[in-house]
Amino acid sequence: MISFKMFRMFRVFGHKKVWVLDGGLPQWRASGFNVENASPDDAVLKSNAANKAVERVYNGEQVS
Repeated sequence: MISFKMFRMFRVFGHKKVWVLDGGLPQWRASGFNVENASPDDAVLKSNAANKAVERVYNGEQVS
C-alpha cells in the first residue's frame, strides 16, 4: 500500500518516470540488476537549488 502512495505522490509532483518494483529491492538484486549509491552531478545541483528555494519560501522571501 505504501508503494502505491509513494508512486502517486511522485506522479502528482510531476515525475513521469516512476515505477513500483515487483518484489522490491531484494528481487531487483536477485535478478542481477545494478544498484548505485551515487547521484549524477546535475541531480545534486537540482536538489541543492530546490532546498534553497524551499528555505527562502519558509523564510517568507520571494522565489523567482
